Amino acid sequence: MDNSASQLLQIIVQELPIHAEEGAVATDKTRAALFDVFAANGVETSAAIAVVALIERLLISTCLLEPAALTQGIWRWMSYPASLLGRSLLNSLADEQQRWFIKDFWRDDAGRYEEQRQILHTLETRRCNYHVTRTAQPIRCVHVVWAFLQIEGRFLFHQREDRLRSEVANYVPLGGRLKVDDFSDDISPAQRLQWLQSPHEINFTGVNEHGLEREIEEETGLLLERHYTFAPWLVLRPLQKIEGKAANMAYTAYFIHCFCVTLNRDGLFHLMNRLGSDDTLCWLTAGDIAQGEQQCGRRLFVDALQQHFAGNQQLLIAALQTIPNSYPHDWPLTKNEEAIILPWQEDQFLRGVAGKEKAIPCTLTLDEKAILLHLSWHGRGLEWTPAEGVLIGLQGWIQLQDAALLEQVHHIGVKLEKANLVLLQSGDQGWVRLRISPKQIFFRDSLFFIDVDKNNLVFKTRLEATQLGQLKMFNQHFDLANHAPTLKNIRDQVKNGQDELGGSKNALEMFVQRNIMDAGLERVGLRKLLPVEKKCYRLAGVRDDFIEKSV
Repeated sequence: MDNSASQLLQIIVQELPIHAEEGAVATDKTRAALFDVFAANGVETSAAIAVVALIERLLISTCLLEPAALTQGIWRWMSYPASLLGRSLLNSLADEQQRWFIKDFWRDDAGRYEEQRQILHTLETRRCNYHVTRTAQPIRCVHVVWAFLQIEGRFLFHQREDRLRSEVANYVPLGGRLKVDDFSDDISPAQRLQWLQSPHEINFTGVNEHGLEREIEEETGLLLERHYTFAPWLVLRPLQKIEGKAANMAYTAYFIHCFCVTLNRDGLFHLMNRLGSDDTLCWLTAGDIAQGEQQCGRRLFVDALQQHFAGNQQLLIAALQTIPNSYPHDWPLTKNEEAIILPWQEDQFLRGVAGKEKAIPCTLTLDEKAILLHLSWHGRGLEWTPAEGVLIGLQGWIQLQDAALLEQVHHIGVKLEKANLVLLQSGDQGWVRLRISPKQIFFRDSLFFIDVDKNNLVFKTRLEATQLGQLKMFNQHFDLANHAPTLKNIRDQVKNGQDELGGSKNALEMFVQRNIMDAGLERVGLRKLLPVEKKCYRLAGVRDDFIEKSV
């Protein structure tokens, strides 16, 4: 007899047990009986044993046979629907003309990625979920390199190619999976594929590094050595997950090597220019990464990171905080004696350490002051929305694409330099910023005003918008209810907004620092809430009758 696969399967189909469509009446078929039928048809014993074992394994994996009967070597359907599925599967295998899909369904260029993905996802989910010991093995291996680029406490992430699924976590660190071209030429294509699809660490020199260089260039345009360098950071424990881009969906083992990136000045400006035109790049905090999503709805594929730290968000955040700043701060003015307090209603800048500032006259128009204050606002890292033709950069840089506006900023710089205030710095392609470290940028209290809302002090900024854009209004509430006794003492000392310095000076300043300044005013650039003028306290930005109304 012809021992072809089809012929052997046809014998099995003809000998399958039967189950009633209604009720529990059913017939059995023993393995021994199946072997006898094969022998009668001239099938070799070894072939009969192999085909029966294979078909039995298929029927067991689909849960179609009664387990108790199987222990006795008997095939018995679980139910009539089970018999239908079993017959459908085996008839399909026995019929050489049978197909489950159209001819070109699985071709890469067939355009059926979503259908392919759904089929694979369903099969792989069932394979993992219904494994008896929950130890199904991955059938796909992916070797990944990630680059962590961190500036000012935020990490640069990239949107994966699978962008149409809002429900999919598709933001990842810079980098991606290794490819066959990342190996050196002396390794054969077959060896490359074998390593890429094997559950072992790739131990060929330079493969991870070459892959990372390629991915960073593809995603950001940054070039190794010209713009940046990188160093190893962490090797994550392998992650096993049903995952994959488009139709490459399977239970996958991920092997991930993490690196940290250091930019040079050219790299910083290249990146800032790229960020202005590439909406696939975004910044995330360590907290966002630990939670796996941003408040705006971006979902992150960082399961491997979370698993590595056993789901402990604090440990993950602490580890991310050990990654050095990818571009070291390079502000020329960083010392306390170089701190600057910028005017709003005044025509004097103040420079120096707190309490010993020196006044520096410099007359600017109101528009010029607004532009300078806006640069300072950005320099301190405060929020704002840019106008058209203005790009928000890193480390205090702002790009001005309007030539007239850029010329106006340069004119402000000339005025400042004449007053011995070299505060502005320019870069290529219209980038400008203050030369001062954020910690040394402050505002005169005339920029702020204080209102009273029942039991609340409400601190606000007077400047809302400039030619550069719209500032996010600073609006800090401070509850007075719990501090009435202390504030009554302040009222007794302060008359019409002034207080002759007395014995309560230290207690008063300590109260203000702990309960008001630390609550947010210092962050926004107000150096003192109670400046001393002519041996008197003056409450910054306050109305004359403020004290009487607030207590």
